[in-house]
Amino acid sequence: MPQTPMVASYPDDVFLYYGDIGRTGYNKVSDLLEGKVDRAARACLILITYGGDPDAAYRIARAFHHYYRNLEILIPDICKSAGTLLCIGAKKLVFGDRGELGPLDIQLSKPDEMFESMSGLDIIQALNALENQVLSSFRSYLVDIRGGSRIRTSLAADIAAKLADGFVAPIAAKIDPITLGEQAVSRCKCNMV
Repeated sequence: MPQTPMVASYPDDVFLYYGDIGRTGYNKVSDLLEGKVDRAARACLILITYGGDPDAAYRIARAFHHYYRNLEILIPDICKSAGTLLCIGAKKLVFGDRGELGPLDIQLSKPDEMFESMSGLDIIQALNALENQVLSSFRSYLVDIRGGSRIRTSLAADIAAKLADGFVAPIAAKIDPITLGEQAVSRCKCNMV
């Protein structure tokens, strides 16, 4: 027996935002909303994004709240980083089968690369991994040196420290403290939004 197709309607306005979140997207949303005369009950924003600028995400949520009493966001697919921040401004979230929120990590431009970005957490994760590796190497060297010889523990610790330092020094020399500081400031700004 043939089934009758079902058609659902949404009583208020529906918007689709598909792409990176940035000032250009915020301006487009604002242009669409500025034509509204009365403040409607609710809007549904269909949101698909890898993220982008957290300031723009905040501004987009504020723009919707300026013209609507309630914002509902439908997440049919990926919604990462700044998209997740935008979702905080919603009264209701609706997830599709493939819908997913991502971490709130700021995206930073890759040095010497056009149109590419990296997570602001990348450098912190790399530093944590490096720290864990150094500690693991030091412990391993200390146990091997002390257990395999008659050297005193303090001398074995000095040798293990020099070996661990020799391992990490070339890697640490490649870390730019200015870039590290800039990324720390960017993460602080993102947390304040």
